[in-house]
Amino acid sequence: MLVVLFQKNRKMGPVASFGLCFLGCLAFSLSVEAKICPENWMYYKDNCYGYFPEKKDWTEAEKECQSRNAHLVSILSKKEACRVQKFLSRFQPDGNIWIGLHNPSKFLGHSFWEWSDGQHMDHSQWNLGEPNNSGNRGEFCAEIWRPSAFKKWNDEVCERKNSFICKLSLEETEVECCL
Repeated sequence: MLVVLFQKNRKMGPVASFGLCFLGCLAFSLSVEAKICPENWMYYKDNCYGYFPEKKDWTEAEKECQSRNAHLVSILSKKEACRVQKFLSRFQPDGNIWIGLHNPSKFLGHSFWEWSDGQHMDHSQWNLGEPNNSGNRGEFCAEIWRPSAFKKWNDEVCERKNSFICKLSLEETEVECCL
């Protein structure tokens, strides 16, 4: 809580007013940050991450995320991958976990992967030899692989039932400050 005492008949100058406004906004934004993500979700760099243990195919999982104004998680850096891995390890999932990476062309031999939220794929953590479309089964969706302690990715048939993780971007819902 921000408390400011004013002396009678004293006015604040523009610098003091700006500083007070800035401190108020900072205090407000720090208190809001902890409350802005839904319960049991993790906050990291203007995003919230939620783990869902119920098993769904990739399309159902993406729809469930969208019903929460989110998408299946896009993992854009090594640091983000590490945060996601640590978050998932808290829940001790019993299987692999869907992420938002998929190959929408669905042509065998064509390996064009993209994130369901439209982010560019500049970072990847494929397990050794992946994606491989094992047995030409049509593995067009990506999962975080449990045998790698949730550090590596594997391509899998989209109809498989997995737990999943959603990512909610807070950039569009940013609280306007008084600046």
